[in-house]
Amino acid sequence: MSNPKKITVNFKSAAQLAEYYLPFFKDGGFFFTTDYAFKLHDEIVLKLTLPDGDQTPIEVNGTIAFINPRAKEEILQICDIQGSGVALTTPPSYLMTRINALLRMHNATQTTAS
Repeated sequence: MSNPKKITVNFKSAAQLAEYYLPFFKDGGFFFTTDYAFKLHDEIVLKLTLPDGDQTPIEVNGTIAFINPRAKEEILQICDIQGSGVALTTPPSYLMTRINALLRMHNATQTTAS
């Protein structure tokens, strides 16, 4: 990587992780609200702390996959907000295992709460 930008994120809950997680990328990704002027395909290093009890940050590479230059008038979903979508680049399997476990936990609580 040629001088990648760094983003540090400390997810507070499985619900917050689920809100910002983008499952439609091949290896997953995240949306970040920001007014920073990223460019498409900028290389990113994410330093993620997940809300599953292990406070050890995990570094994973990604690239800027899309940019929302400004928020839409009516915000229906997270990516209607100004920010950038980061597609993960070959994340370690243990990271994806932890993310999927948190997403399943979040989905289970949503199903029982309905």
